[in-house]
Amino acid sequence: MTRFAVTWMFVVTCAALAVFYVSQTVERLERELAVEQRTILQHQEAIHVLEAEWSYLNRPERISLLAERFLALAPLSADHVVSLNDLPQRPEPGDTDQVPGLPQANGDPLAVHASLASMRSGE
Repeated sequence: MTRFAVTWMFVVTCAALAVFYVSQTVERLERELAVEQRTILQHQEAIHVLEAEWSYLNRPERISLLAERFLALAPLSADHVVSLNDLPQRPEPGDTDQVPGLPQANGDPLAVHASLASMRSGE
């Protein structure tokens, strides 16, 4: 065999190996793509089910019945409505002396936090 023939056999063998490698890579990627497409389809189906459940649970009739059962709402009477002038004025920032029921801490935020925590716990 001549040197020319050996060189061509080597080139053809390398090309065949490269084509084989590329085809195996493509097949692997196609399998991964199929798995991902199945996963996407499953997620889309789950989303459709959740949207249907959401629509079912948000029916106005159902919400109305739940509101009547659990909220015990009543219509507003005229004495519930006040004008803006009847509302108390907001205190200035840092002026805690005028706010009834607010603990006095003389500027110490940790003392205010501790007093509020004790008020919440009922001590």
